[in-house]
Amino acid sequence: NAVYKKLKEEGATEAQAQSEAAYQALEIINFGRRGLNPTFKIITAAIPFFNARIQGLDIIYRAGSGKYSAVEKLQQGETLKDVQGRILKNVALKSGVLSAITLIYYLLVHDSDEYKNLKREVRDDNWVVPVGFNHAVKIPIPFEVGFLFKVVPERFFDMTLGDEAFTRSSVNEAGTSISRGLGTSLAIPFFDAGGVQALKPIVEALINKNSFTKQDIVPYYQLQKEPALQFREGTSQLAKEIGEQLNISPAKVEHVFRGYTGTLGGYVVALSDTITRLVTGEPLMPKNASFLQNTPLRRLLLDYDKSGGLQQQFYELRGEVDRAVATINSLKKEKRFDELSAYRTNRKGVLDIKGQIRALEKYLANFRERRNRLLLNENISVAEKSERLRQMEIERDKRLAFVPELRKRANLPVINMNPF
Repeated sequence: NAVYKKLKEEGATEAQAQSEAAYQALEIINFGRRGLNPTFKIITAAIPFFNARIQGLDIIYRAGSGKYSAVEKLQQGETLKDVQGRILKNVALKSGVLSAITLIYYLLVHDSDEYKNLKREVRDDNWVVPVGFNHAVKIPIPFEVGFLFKVVPERFFDMTLGDEAFTRSSVNEAGTSISRGLGTSLAIPFFDAGGVQALKPIVEALINKNSFTKQDIVPYYQLQKEPALQFREGTSQLAKEIGEQLNISPAKVEHVFRGYTGTLGGYVVALSDTITRLVTGEPLMPKNASFLQNTPLRRLLLDYDKSGGLQQQFYELRGEVDRAVATINSLKKEKRFDELSAYRTNRKGVLDIKGQIRALEKYLANFRERRNRLLLNENISVAEKSERLRQMEIERDKRLAFVPELRKRANLPVINMNPF
């Protein structure tokens, strides 16, 4: 519409305006462009969304280098450099506007407890807008444009303006977010066995790592169990039955299924879960069922009590404590006492919070035991279980609310160079 209107104002004929407008609309992401290399055509056809990713990156590159614009054309008496200058000026202006919107959004939400309790990938992939009743709406960001003008600026603002500005934690979070965004936007999955959709879910299950969230598919505290018992309460009954028969992890079974079938597969899982429960005599509703879990709304609505960001931060901080303890034990065993002394000094903050981290670790283990007892209790209704579980999660998050302060006290160096 913008191209059509501009051309008509400039005196173009109806045919010229319509054809150019249709062409420029197609160029937003031109799925018909596949290149001349026959092998590459096969690759883009075999890997879901790969061609769309390439076209998106290509149009950003052409616009950002002044080589393409839907509306800026060579005028009489102009040189190509004049046109390129106008294109670059417009790109810079729009980039600034998008980054300014990100800054306003960050200033509005960054100091709220709800924002701090969001998982990193949720913050990066969405604008999260509170709507009351302890819920928020997740608005997914566009792909490459969202990464460039939402993720990167937001993490930069977090590093420089946030509560943990210029700390190792904020730098690590920025590095993780940006590397994940680059991996998503710039990676060539054909050269990565875990990136080809035909192999990715199985590879992730084998290495027990979700390549998108960077989290374990089977949590560390379940790895010592028999594979058939490695599941969460939310794992579908069908996956549990398959896991029990084959002695493989139901959590991994479900991960592989969802990896191959996507969002629609999630609804198929929900349907098959209901059918399997009817056949096996299990309760029709899972023990931790909630309204959002079983509707498409769960893709858009966020329950703040189930955000999980503080848990994510805790386990990352616990990893730093575990690394420091393991390093100290190794240095003691090898009698490298000079390096031991230097390391203790450099990691004093981490060692100072060791006791509190271990206490929280015990608390979370106890929390899981209490939660499991609640979910296995057949004498109360699903609604009552849901309410009690919510209260337990609120209590847990109150205990974990101190984690950001512990991260500050850990005083991790911004650049993790020679620790000795």
